[in-house]
Formats: sequence, C-alpha cells, structure tokens
Amino acid sequence: MLRARFQALSDAEPGLRIRTMAKRLGVAELELLCSGCGDLSARPLAVSPQALLRALPAINEVMAVTRNPWCVHECTGRYEGVRAERQVGLVTGDTIDLRIYFNHWHSIWAVSQPDRRSIQVFDRSGTAVHKVYATPQTHMPDFEALIERHLGPDRDEDLVLQPYPPTAPLEPPADPAGLRAGWP
Repeated sequence: MLRARFQALSDAEPGLRIRTMAKRLGVAELELLCSGCGDLSARPLAVSPQALLRALPAINEVMAVTRNPWCVHECTGRYEGVRAERQVGLVTGDTIDLRIYFNHWHSIWAVSQPDRRSIQVFDRSGTAVHKVYATPQTHMPDFEALIERHLGPDRDEDLVLQPYPPTAPLEPPADPAGLRAGWP
C-alpha cells in the first residue's frame, strides 16, 4: 500500500525530497526509507554516534545537512576539529561548524539512491536529524569502507518508532501591535 502511494506521489510530483514525501504520505522519513519504495535503499549501521563523528574527517568533502521544521543548516566541506564525548559532539572546521547532542541520535543508516549516497541519523520518531551526503570530492573508497565496517544486521522486524505527541497549534497574539510596541 505504501509503495503504491509513494509511486503515485512520485509520478505526480517528481523531484520531491524524501522528507516532504514522508510528510505527505503520513509516515516517518525513516519508515519510508526502510520500506524499499522506488529506488531507495537503507541499511542500518551499528556504530556509536561518537565513533561515526570521529570517522567523518577521513572521507574528505561532504555535504552536511542538519534540519528541523524551522531551519536547515546545509554546508559543503570537511568535518574538521572533531571532538565527540559522551553526550556532546563538536565540529569546528572552516566550513562545517556543529554542536551536536547525541541523545537525539537514535539510529544511523547508510542510504543509497540512484544519484546519491549518504549516511543519515534519525531520532526516535524516525525524523532525520543529520545527514552526510557524498559529493564529487568525497573520497568514496573511505566512504564505502566506513559503511562496510559498520554495517549492522538487516532489520527484518518492523521499525519501532516513538512519534512525538501532537502539539497544539500556536495562537497569534490577540494584540500584535501592542506586543511589538512593548518589545524591548
């Protein structure tokens, strides 16, 4: 059923990003990736977030994407100045500068699409929180070796995700002009 809905949406609106497709189909992004829809392929990695972050400098240039519903932080460069401790990771390079809280990193996946390779990190709800895309400057032998070294067992069982509870929509202020006037 999901595959048919995915294909219909792909045919109707080619070029949609996987995140948008998942939202439109009413499923988590990770659920869509793992369903085998279209040309998507996802394989779980058995690597700690800290070990993954420490391994990324070896693969040279990548595109790093961190996002939430309100913003996207996308940069192309190298993971440099990496420090990864128990709950916090730092990347302090010239082009990629991140502060990471690993308690949100629940599962890590190698993702293949016909024209892209990536390593993607998901939270418990199946929402992508960080993605590392190969670029033409990525050292692919090291990228592939990183994935092969950390391949986890195939997941035959259903994904167990913990969706976020619904949130109440935000109400606009009753007096927007008064709010602006009183703002320091």
